Amino acid sequence: MALKSLKKSPDEARIPSPAVTGPSYGWGLRIDLDDETLKTLGFVNLPKVGDRITIKAVGRVVAAREDMEEGKRSLEVQLTDMDAQARGAFEDLSEDD
Repeated sequence: MALKSLKKSPDEARIPSPAVTGPSYGWGLRIDLDDETLKTLGFVNLPKVGDRITIKAVGRVVAAREDMEEGKRSLEVQLTDMDAQARGAFEDLSEDD
């Protein structure tokens, strides 16, 4: 499965007032990992802001919406299983087993 960039084009990110630019990515494309989740994923050190991170996840669809009048659709996915890797963020957990 090939990854696809979800970043908005400059025109898509523009807010309808002069010279104002909105977020680069659509609503709902940011995840927040709390301390418990970071521990579960094996993070020892936090990556730096701006570092790239690889995430592999499986989710369950919890809502699907389609507005026939406006022709818009949305999908809510609850992430149920996930792995994440960032350079230097993991320790070798196999040594502790």
